[in-house]
Amino acid sequence: MTTKVLIEHLIRPAARPVAAAAPRAWVLPTLRDPRVPFAALLTVYAVLGCTVLTFNRGPLQILLTVAAGCLLDIALHYALRERRLIVPLSAYISSLSLALLLNYAHDSWLLFLPVFLTIGSKYLSPTRAPTSSTPRCAASRCRCSWAGT
Repeated sequence: MTTKVLIEHLIRPAARPVAAAAPRAWVLPTLRDPRVPFAALLTVYAVLGCTVLTFNRGPLQILLTVAAGCLLDIALHYALRERRLIVPLSAYISSLSLALLLNYAHDSWLLFLPVFLTIGSKYLSPTRAPTSSTPRCAASRCRCSWAGT
């Protein structure tokens, strides 16, 4: 989507036929989804890191980072893709990874910038984007352009 089309889409959403009022249900991932065990393993690692392994991260910092990522993914998906509520499992994994990797010693407001860039980059690419348009590739391209390589 270009910027102009994106702005028009946000200001004047496409006319959709009005269906019968159905209760809004969350779209849940199945247990066969490979992200489920990875999210569980990452959660166990984060809990162990806060308690036994003594990471330099507090539970509140991890909770804020994960909550910001998940809420941003839900809001962007609802506004830009489908008017459905999703369980943001990929945003949970990305946000929890960011919370474990990055150190916010100076200002807690800085934690929202990498979360916004990580989750927001998913919505800049087309819906069925090739692998080269994933958030990881977008972050690598930004890093290379900033480094001058």
